[in-house]
Amino acid sequence: MRHLLLRCVVLLAAVSGTAAAQTPADPWVDCRDKDPAKALIACTTIIRSGHEAPDTLVEALYKRAKAYEALHYTTSALEDYDRLLEIKPTSFAAHINRGVIHKSRRDYELALADFDAAIKIDATLPIAYLNRASLFVRMGEHQKAIDDYTKWIALEPKEPEPYYWRGGAYLAMGYGDAALQDYDRAIALDPDFALAYAGRGWVLGGHGDYDGALTAYSHAIQLEPDNASHYHDRGVIYGNMRDVGHAIVDYTRAIELNPKFTQAYYNRGVAYRSQHDYERALSDFDKAIGLDPKNAAAFTNRGWIHGDRGEYDQAVQDYSRAIALRPTDPVTVNNRGWYLMMWGKYDAALTDLDGAIRLDPRRADFYDSRGCAYLKKGDAAKALADFNAALDLNPKLATSLFGRGVAKATQGNPKAGEADIAAAKRLMPTVADVMARYGIRPPQ
Repeated sequence: MRHLLLRCVVLLAAVSGTAAAQTPADPWVDCRDKDPAKALIACTTIIRSGHEAPDTLVEALYKRAKAYEALHYTTSALEDYDRLLEIKPTSFAAHINRGVIHKSRRDYELALADFDAAIKIDATLPIAYLNRASLFVRMGEHQKAIDDYTKWIALEPKEPEPYYWRGGAYLAMGYGDAALQDYDRAIALDPDFALAYAGRGWVLGGHGDYDGALTAYSHAIQLEPDNASHYHDRGVIYGNMRDVGHAIVDYTRAIELNPKFTQAYYNRGVAYRSQHDYERALSDFDKAIGLDPKNAAAFTNRGWIHGDRGEYDQAVQDYSRAIALRPTDPVTVNNRGWYLMMWGKYDAALTDLDGAIRLDPRRADFYDSRGCAYLKKGDAAKALADFNAALDLNPKLATSLFGRGVAKATQGNPKAGEADIAAAKRLMPTVADVMARYGIRPPQ
């Protein structure tokens, strides 16, 4: 089974150099040891001795830098690579490894300079293009990444991995067909390439070919049965097919494999919510929020459940936390306004509903929400204006037709009101029951 280079690969080749003949007491034995702690001590002894020729000093600096990296002392590793490159600026390996550290620290310009330098030193080694392409992906420069993956393919046309990575870059740019071709090419070169099947499933799912996506994800699961992401992504496809039962099974398996899989908890919560299994849904949203306190969608979904259960104070609290994370999301602002209205906080509700309309004045449902708030507050004239605005945007919005009918009847025009209510019922036979839940009924 293929093991992907899922993060930037650090070149493992030693920097060339000739050391003195090794004896048991020779520090070079330990400097070249795979144990980073042992190598660190021995290489430091060599470096401090001051007796080494430039080539052997370069090797000692390289080995110590690698030891520092293995021990997560990246600042010290950078210092050694800096010193090494002052002595030998043409060290391909040092540029690559220093660039990888810069990338991990989000010092992208410094990383790019190192990868560019490595390619100038030797343009025939694929690892330089792999690292620079992955940097471009991080920087959002997907076309540049595609160009580098293409150069890697030119150097190793029978290697499946560059096709896989290029497929991901194509996908990020919205070129699904090109991505699919690359995933298929990777699979043709390596039929056991599980992640390529997963990539294929992602593209087919995005195209609405859910059966094809299920086949691809199932194949990925056969090859990598302990990969939580494969189960999660197949669960998403089942969810899109409205097969909620199988979606929950896959999300559950993903969570079993990775108990900290935030998105799996969230998506399973959404699935439980669709089944009106609110207790399990709330438990999953709680877990998702515990793992990621900035998960605004989990707050909104949990708030929706609280609102549906009439727990308006808790609903408002959750929507408030979501708004703190996404203050310009008009739907979240509208929904908090709605639950403030249901809670009887009409002025606060209208402030939110005004804000939602300012954020997106083309949403008929936002005017519908504000019309309901005005109606419940007792301002039929403003309610009527909002229901008219909603119907201008969506003439078949049954709740606005019903609300307008109630507003007209409240203003003393019962015949016009009855006509609107009758039209609303033709569009949505249950509209009167729905509006009654919100406390909106025709005047008696």
